[in-house]
Amino acid sequence: MEREAVLVGIDVGTSKVCALIGEVSRDGRLTIMGHGTVPASGLKKGVVINIDQTVRSIADSVERAERLSGWKIDRAFVGVGGQQVESLNSQGQVAVTASLQAAVLIFMAWAVWKVELPSTAEAWGTFAWVFVLGVSCSAVLGIAVSALPRSGKSAQSVIVPIALVLQFISGVYIAFDILPEWLQHVASVFPLRWTAAGTRAVFLPESFEAAEPGGTWALPLVAIVCLIWLVAGLIVCAVTFRWNPKDR
Repeated sequence: MEREAVLVGIDVGTSKVCALIGEVSRDGRLTIMGHGTVPASGLKKGVVINIDQTVRSIADSVERAERLSGWKIDRAFVGVGGQQVESLNSQGQVAVTASLQAAVLIFMAWAVWKVELPSTAEAWGTFAWVFVLGVSCSAVLGIAVSALPRSGKSAQSVIVPIALVLQFISGVYIAFDILPEWLQHVASVFPLRWTAAGTRAVFLPESFEAAEPGGTWALPLVAIVCLIWLVAGLIVCAVTFRWNPKDR
């Protein structure tokens, strides 16, 4: 039977949460590949009263359906009830969120800690391309590593430790020049170390450049390393990320 599409439905009810994965053939026949049903927690008369318990119930039902079908769910039709339910279509979440976070951090640094902001168009231009390249690289790599967790429930325990370690060795929380030289070499393999260096080049005085490895901000290397990781991430995404075939 030649597959036309894989459809996923999740029904969130007051008493139970059901996840169903079905395979649709080209002749329109539907074959159930996997299902998961768990008692609903955190809901009362269709209203969410405990978001953590509700999320856990949905994650459990999805994990059971994935385990039975061997299919990793990345999108689904979700059925929920109640007069309180509203929907909003949104695109560009990563770009908008990252831009807002950067704006708030820059404003707080200027207003609260009296950090002197760049005064030249060249410096802000450098910040713009470092920011865009860093966010793009991070977003793509985030999608790529999403194939590592076996379910949404285990994603946090898998991804967060990786992110924290990279932040600590890349000069985000600790000054990069005080790290052991071997740890600096390890960090230099990853794009976060270079994104942080590009950001320091914009916001720190020129006198701090001497403390960088090699005594330079190395902005060309920032661009090269991030571009290499961006391309590598796109390739991994193309190989591992699963789209609904009907939506291609």
